[in-house]
Amino acid sequence: MALYPDDVLARVFVSHTRPESLLGVLQPLHTGPHTAALGFINQGGTLNTAGMLFVNRCTWVHIVVEVARLLDLAQENLLSPAERATLEGKQAPAGVVI
Repeated sequence: MALYPDDVLARVFVSHTRPESLLGVLQPLHTGPHTAALGFINQGGTLNTAGMLFVNRCTWVHIVVEVARLLDLAQENLLSPAERATLEGKQAPAGVVI
């Protein structure tokens, strides 16, 4: 398949649906521990779009973390200290991640 070559195992799928359902639908593309899916995890409330993405762990920084995990890369090489602090809950995401 042109979009997902067999020799590229690391795959990250991001959706507005639940990640478990997404992985079920995309089972032919699933490469086991080399595949990750991010999506709605029933967190949030009356937040704006960026806030909803953050609490559901679907922002660009969450995607970078999954890619780093799948490719065995150090987060420190990809994210700033402020971005990492935001993910650890030590800093507000506004202005840093969202």
